[in-house]
Amino acid sequence: MIIKKYFNILKFYTVSEILAKGLNWLLLIILPKIISVDVFGVIALLVAFENFILPISLNGQNVTILRFLHRFYSLKNSFLKSVLIILLKWNLIIIPLSITIALIFFKSVSFIIIAIIVPMLAIREIVLNYLRVTENTKNYLSIRVTFQLIKFLLVLGLAIFFPNSSLTYPVGLLIATVISLEQIYIKLKDEFVIKDIIKATDKLSKMFFLFGFPIVFHGLSNAIIMFSDRYMIDFFLGKYYIGLYSVAYSISFSLFFILYIGGLIFQPFLYKSKNNNRKSEVYLTLYTNSIFVVIALAAIFMIILFPYLIKLYPNDYLTIGDVFIVLVFTNLFIPFYHQGNYRLTLKNKTQFLPLASASAGVLNIGLNIFFIPKYGIIGAAYSSMFANILLMLIVNLASYSFFRMNNIVIILLLIVGAFIIFIYQEMLFVISYMIIIYIVLSFVNTFFVYKNINYETENNL
Repeated sequence: MIIKKYFNILKFYTVSEILAKGLNWLLLIILPKIISVDVFGVIALLVAFENFILPISLNGQNVTILRFLHRFYSLKNSFLKSVLIILLKWNLIIIPLSITIALIFFKSVSFIIIAIIVPMLAIREIVLNYLRVTENTKNYLSIRVTFQLIKFLLVLGLAIFFPNSSLTYPVGLLIATVISLEQIYIKLKDEFVIKDIIKATDKLSKMFFLFGFPIVFHGLSNAIIMFSDRYMIDFFLGKYYIGLYSVAYSISFSLFFILYIGGLIFQPFLYKSKNNNRKSEVYLTLYTNSIFVVIALAAIFMIILFPYLIKLYPNDYLTIGDVFIVLVFTNLFIPFYHQGNYRLTLKNKTQFLPLASASAGVLNIGLNIFFIPKYGIIGAAYSSMFANILLMLIVNLASYSFFRMNNIVIILLLIVGAFIIFIYQEMLFVISYMIIIYIVLSFVNTFFVYKNINYETENNL
């Protein structure tokens, strides 16, 4: 019964994420075929601005739900109310601040609209995480996919009729978000009716705020790692090159689908553990290795397919092959970063997350300053790769004895591979062969971890 239950959950989440993330990814893949490279560069900056503000607006409460809802499940309505109260109060500060930033730095209506939309997106994110933990898969699927479908159709339709305007993205996003919040209210209004408001609600709110606040800086720093390169490219090279880089990034980012779906399934399961122990560590290693193998196989497939795919685009984009390969390789570090991230969350040591991501964010900006003028847009890809390596190293060092980790050999060899392709850039063509070696090592490592846990189980019996 348990296996069947998790299989059904996996099926629902896989379908919802393929449809939702797939539509979002497809939108960023199709838009460059409709609009000019420069306009797509502006839209890439808008997406980056959205992703900078969202983690601040969320105040870490999306992780709070994943971490603590199981402990307060009998009080889930009061729990949800506490989280939403934190979110609403917090955003009374964030909304005027983000609008001010949009006015001062961008002087654009498009950026102001994004600043207004993001708090509404934060509410959506909170509700979706609540539905995940309570395993309300039907409503999760409906709300998640409907929003992305409406966003996809509106932004694409507006771009067809107004190909020279960057307003197409924020206007389409605004309408889709308002419709989604209305859908949430219709479907879940009973969830927000609090029949038993306990005295602990204020204490819960304070506890949740203290838990989530460090995650704000972590999320913001992650956004810097992922999106600051757009602004650096704009500063050094211009919006045309943002457009080129963003297409390579969007196609390579499809690997993140796999990570996202895996996280959706694994996070609630892992966070049911009260702390980090031998059992949770083994599960974490098995999950990390498994998701790494899937991503690595997908990476090989994408590298082979890319030369044929890029021919479907205007000739401007034919020069981004090497940038794409470096960005694909960068994605291979993310499963091991998540490994350390999950472990820190289990140990309630989330204060290390902002330190790790801030350090990586500073490195990313610093490397971009040197690499972009010297190497062009591939310099931004290399900066992102090294920033992700640092991020992955810090969270794992902070969460566990580094050399005791079951998959330490794979991590070290990945780092060696990164330095090889940076120092000898003409060797980018060998990445597929390197990835095959990593896959084999991961299979071997998983086998021994699984064998050891079986041996320990038999001895205990």
